[in-house]
Amino acid sequence: IGYVGHLYKGRGIDVIVECASQIKDATVHIVGGTKKDIEYWKNYIKPLKLNNIFFYGFVPPSETKKYNNSFDILLAPYSSRVTVGGHDKLDTSKFMSPIKIFEYMSHKKAIIASDLPVLREVLSEKNSVLVDSTNIKDWITAIEKLKDLTLREKIANQAIVDFDKYTWKKRAEKVISFNQ
Repeated sequence: IGYVGHLYKGRGIDVIVECASQIKDATVHIVGGTKKDIEYWKNYIKPLKLNNIFFYGFVPPSETKKYNNSFDILLAPYSSRVTVGGHDKLDTSKFMSPIKIFEYMSHKKAIIASDLPVLREVLSEKNSVLVDSTNIKDWITAIEKLKDLTLREKIANQAIVDFDKYTWKKRAEKVISFNQ
C-alpha cells in the first residue's frame, strides 16, 4: 500500500498510520515529506511499535513513478480540510486540483480516496474506492476489500481508461474545440 506526496496537515497521514496499525499483514509505504515531517511521524508511531510502515522522504518527481508502480493500492486520504506547506490557515479542500489522483490513475493502480466533492469530479465507485475521510473502519474495510486481485484489477483498469479524459492532450483539444 502506498502514498506519494506531501505530509502537510490534512493529507491523511494519521489515517494511513491507523490503517497500518490495524492491518498487520500489509506493508505501508509513505514517499514524500521533509526530514522534519518524517521525524514527526516516526516519533508519532514509535509507541505503536509498527514494523509494517516505511518512510522514504522526499524523492524527485522523476523518481516517483517507480514507487507508484511498485504498490498494489494507492491511498489519497485527504481530510475535509487540506492545507499547503506552511499555511495552516489556508484550506484548499474545496478548490484543489487533484494532481495526485491523475498521477495515481496513470499508473493503473487501485485507488482508495476520501469521498470529497472535489475528488468526485474525477473519481467514482467504478475507478476507485471512495470512503469517509474520518472513518478509519471504512478505510480498513476498503483495504481488506482490495485484497481481491480481480476487484483491484477491475478498478485499476477503469482508472486508466478514465484517466485518458484528463491528459494534457485531451484537455488542450477540449480548450481548442471550445473556442471554435
